[in-house]
This record gives sequence, C-alpha cells and structure tokens, in this order.
Amino acid sequence: EQIGFISLELIERCQGESRLGMGGVRLGTVPMRSASRDDDTDTPTRIRAMGVDISRGVGADATVYAYFEVYDREDGPDIQLPFNAIYDEDLMATAARIKDEYEERLKEGILLVIAIDDTGLGGGVTDRLKQDNIPFFAVNFNHKPKGFCGLKEVANARAEMYFVLKSELLEGAIQLTNNQDALQELASVRLDVSKTNGSYKMEDKSLTKKRLGRSPNYADATALARYALRLKAIEKNELFF
Repeated sequence: EQIGFISLELIERCQGESRLGMGGVRLGTVPMRSASRDDDTDTPTRIRAMGVDISRGVGADATVYAYFEVYDREDGPDIQLPFNAIYDEDLMATAARIKDEYEERLKEGILLVIAIDDTGLGGGVTDRLKQDNIPFFAVNFNHKPKGFCGLKEVANARAEMYFVLKSELLEGAIQLTNNQDALQELASVRLDVSKTNGSYKMEDKSLTKKRLGRSPNYADATALARYALRLKAIEKNELFF
C-alpha cells in the first residue's frame, strides 16, 4: 500500500511532546528569546514564520494558521507553536485578522514572515493585504518552483514546499507541535508524478481529502510556514507579494 510522502516515523520523531516538561518548559533547547527591544530601534528581535491555508471556514473546513518560532541553528530546532483554526469567517475578516496579527507582533518585537495560500479563495485575502501594505508571500500552489530542491525535478510550488518541509524534518531543523489532526494530515499526503513530464508533485488534494474526510489544511499551513522562510531568504524587497 502506498504510504505518505513524509513517514509517520519521521513525524513522530520530530514531535515536541517528548521535549516538553512541566508547564510547557522545553527540555534540551534554549529558552525563547526575549521580545524586548532597545527604545532607539524599531528592528524586531525575533522572527516567527506564519503559514495561512485559506478556506471558507464552512463545516469541517477551517482557515488554518501555522507558526514556527525561529532560532539560530546552533540554538536548536525551530519550534512549531499551536495552530489557530478559524471557522465561518469571510475573506475580508481573514485579511483583517492577518493585518492585525502582523502589526501586533511587530509591536512585541516579532517579525512575522508570512506565506498565504493564493491558489483559489486566497486571492481575495492577498489583494486586500496588498492594499494595506502588509508584507507577505502569495503562494499559488500551481506556480513554478523556486529551485529549493536542487536537482530534483519538482512540478510546482506545492510539491516544492513539501520537499522543503521533509528535508528540514530529516535534518532535525524543526520540532512539530503535538496536534493529532496535523500529524495525521502530514502522514497522509502522498507523492505523485506528473504524466506530462515525469516531475514530482503531490497527489491531488481531492484524493487526500477523500481518505481523511477533510482537506489537509493543517499540513498545508505547516508547509507554507516553512516555505515562507525560504522565500524570505531570496527576496530583496521589503514588501514581498
């Protein structure tokens, strides 16, 4: 039987539960950096990645926000924070939520590096955020990859972001939060091959949804958050889009 692109064993190895002590204190990792700043500078002292998988929020389908607290590599893995899943919220309210969160975190000395699913419904959200001059990366899953996978022939951005996520898990560069829906989704997304040119792609989301009974929104949001950091590393402009 075909198994997921990211194995359950790898996912479980990178879960955060076994590395948490009483009260959520991390064991074997450095404390979270202070968010304090010098009064004379507006430069954020911390970076947090955020991936947003957009939906209409109807029924079991939520707009999901995934986050990673970003550390220098010598300080240990980047830590995934709890998800935020929002139901029954229209696209303009979603855009307002992202704008407010970006601005609030900036006041705390945290720079949010944001990637948003721009494939379908997300276009309405990203258009509004552009008007508000909020920096983010709009990721259309069907667009060309950026070249983060080396010599691998990857069909599109969605496949590339999952290859990025898997490589970081294999390297021990990230620690996943213990959310069972997310872990189940990550283990369910399967690899496929394009019939036109033989390049790698992820299976159609409708197939994953059929097996799970829901869309893999938590998994996509997680991959988007990691992809945001790769996009930021090659971006020269302050306002990304």
